[in-house]
Amino acid sequence: CCVFLLSLIKIEDTDTWTHLSLGKIIFTLKSLPEKEPFTFPSFDKPFHDPEWLFDVVFYLAYAVFHVYGVILLKACIITTAFYILLKDSLTPHRNHIVCIAVLIFIVFMVRHRFVERPDIVLMLFLGFTIFSLNAFIYENKKYIYFLPFVQILWANMHPSIVIMPIPFIAFLSGGILQMFMKKKYNHLFPDTPTKEQLKIIALVFLISLAASLLNPYVLDQFIFPFRLASMDWWKDEIMELQPPNWQNFKAPYLLSAAIIVSFVMNIRRFSIIHFFLLAPFVYLSFSAIRFIFLLGLVGGPLIARNMGSLHTGSSAKKLLEYSLIFSVVFITSLTLLEKGPFFLPNKKFGFGVNYDFFPEKALAYLDKRDIKGKIFNTFEWGGYITWRDFPRRTAYIDGRGKLSYDLLNKLDLARTRANVLDQLHDTYGFEVILVNYPNTPKFFSTASSPDVDVALSSEDWALVYWDDLSLVYLKKGGKFNEIINQDAYRYVKPANGPYAMKVHDKKYMSGLMVELERNINETGSSTAYAFTGFIMNEMRRYKEAIEYLSNVKDTSFGSNLFNAYQGLAFAYGQLGVYDESIRFYQKALKQKKEAPVLYNLGIIYMKKGDEKKGAESFEDALAQNENLLSIYPKLISIYKKYDEQDKLNKITNMYETAKVFNTGEEHFQKAMKAYVEQRYEDAVEEYKKSIESNPYNPSAHSNLGYIYFDIGLIEKAYEYQKNAIYIDPEFANAHYGLALIYKKWGERQNAKRHWKEYLRIEPRGYYSRKAKGELKELELPPS
Repeated sequence: CCVFLLSLIKIEDTDTWTHLSLGKIIFTLKSLPEKEPFTFPSFDKPFHDPEWLFDVVFYLAYAVFHVYGVILLKACIITTAFYILLKDSLTPHRNHIVCIAVLIFIVFMVRHRFVERPDIVLMLFLGFTIFSLNAFIYENKKYIYFLPFVQILWANMHPSIVIMPIPFIAFLSGGILQMFMKKKYNHLFPDTPTKEQLKIIALVFLISLAASLLNPYVLDQFIFPFRLASMDWWKDEIMELQPPNWQNFKAPYLLSAAIIVSFVMNIRRFSIIHFFLLAPFVYLSFSAIRFIFLLGLVGGPLIARNMGSLHTGSSAKKLLEYSLIFSVVFITSLTLLEKGPFFLPNKKFGFGVNYDFFPEKALAYLDKRDIKGKIFNTFEWGGYITWRDFPRRTAYIDGRGKLSYDLLNKLDLARTRANVLDQLHDTYGFEVILVNYPNTPKFFSTASSPDVDVALSSEDWALVYWDDLSLVYLKKGGKFNEIINQDAYRYVKPANGPYAMKVHDKKYMSGLMVELERNINETGSSTAYAFTGFIMNEMRRYKEAIEYLSNVKDTSFGSNLFNAYQGLAFAYGQLGVYDESIRFYQKALKQKKEAPVLYNLGIIYMKKGDEKKGAESFEDALAQNENLLSIYPKLISIYKKYDEQDKLNKITNMYETAKVFNTGEEHFQKAMKAYVEQRYEDAVEEYKKSIESNPYNPSAHSNLGYIYFDIGLIEKAYEYQKNAIYIDPEFANAHYGLALIYKKWGERQNAKRHWKEYLRIEPRGYYSRKAKGELKELELPPS
């Protein structure tokens, strides 16, 4: 019951709509389309949907019961999968206490995958396959004969059918090895299958393999996952396809440790079969974040089985049972009430759609203005655009990523490089852009001034709508010019953040305030409230700032709440309400630990008269950024006052170093701006001044090298890139620059060496993919 309730989650996964759209068109046509029907750059490409049966089944659930049907079907599949895992865990010891205690934690570990995607049928089919094999070995039950039929369904619902052989191979190879070992050591491996059982497993495996080929794509269904995994764009751009690390994803480490401990505790009944079964899933869980849940599904029942042989006395058993019931119900209730340690912000209990993840308001704006046609969009939203609006509107891409490698790369580049966007516009003729807020540093590096929109740098497009999730741009000079004249935002650039606003320009501020007020009235966006509160603080209207900033909500996107907490802290500080100011600075630090916040917190402590806590905050700020000059005089003053000579000597030396760095940094920023604006002479001059002030900054040397390369002074480019490497042998950009130079000179081996170094240091990202392409080209014999 708890699993079922925990599965009743409002739709928040963007791929849900892609699956429903595909299911709808397949059901309508009563066959698979010949060509790609939804994403306009791929209209001439063959249709490919390895999950077609899943899509149809879920669309039928929608057709009968709408969103309720989709969510109920999801919950039923997940609940059935965990019922099977429980049955598997109980074999052979029937220790309910251990099994439920283990599996409830597995539920919460994998709940992030409780989505309307084929992952849930993977849970069901993989769990049933392993359960059937265990039941056959331990109890000689005949569920195993259903497996060929299960594999037909699996092969038509998800290309994860590729892992179907793993349980069979583990049981066959492990069983044979256990039989051999048992002959020498009769007291070991009590749960070894007989020869007859192994023969039946082998036969069922062969029939299952043959049955799994009964799908529209035959062998390609097995090959497709490997082809997808080999695409660098997917591995670089999709976070869940990157390997987990201890800092962010502790689950695979902790679960692996728990599995090892359980095997040790059950050493007398050690199973080579289950060890072989587990090993591939341990590897998968550490290869990509997406596969962590598989380790839970396979490892959970193994932990329960290994620990199930531990028995408790009858007097303690009842107490444990009642305690377990209470704990499971209590933790589940807390989670459903959006509280407790296992609550996930995006998992909203109930039926319906969680629109925090979908650009519904932006599309409603397009409806209001009767804007139709092709849309260049963020790839997660293509499925929703299709489900909601096709054929009125067609998407550039959806969650399947069915574009050529070149077009995938251009998806993000188009937002920062106007020439790339122009090429795509000329080729495909879209007049509308619907994108999310950029949340990675690569976008922000292009904003050389407040006039550059970091969400879309091209000046040929007008921002006409924005809220806390999405931004809509229309092409200037096209058929939507009348709408642009009416709706364009000419002052506010919401993606740039409040600190990019030109608060000392009166004309600009006047226009900005009008636009922010309009946005608050039209969308009620927290971003607009945060910006307005920031302006009120600049105008010293602190009570009004508090009023606006108090309307900022946690939208799970961007940093509005972080900015609001800082704004509220500043306003209360200016009003002399220091305890409230400290409280909001501390709330901001819980969101993000940044040097300016720590510095401002220190200032409030100083105003309150608590110099000790003020000094601690200043020291923490320097630990984050030792080049924040304004901190040093304050710390020097405190150390002098309390005669802390050692600290005073250290901070004085740091101060001198920071002053040199900041002088160089000022020239460095001017040089970057000049380079972006293609004022190469000015950029060269500023980079030289930066190097003169701070000769040990590899970025200045390398960037100057790139300018010299661009203007054809290759020898000078080489000199400065070598300087950067000398200062920092691990500076990736310099290795890339040297590779370009060596390629220009025809020195293929040296070029290859430096591109390999670049890839070692920077294995992911757009330029890493370019480096891999260059290496492949250099592997070819010279023409």
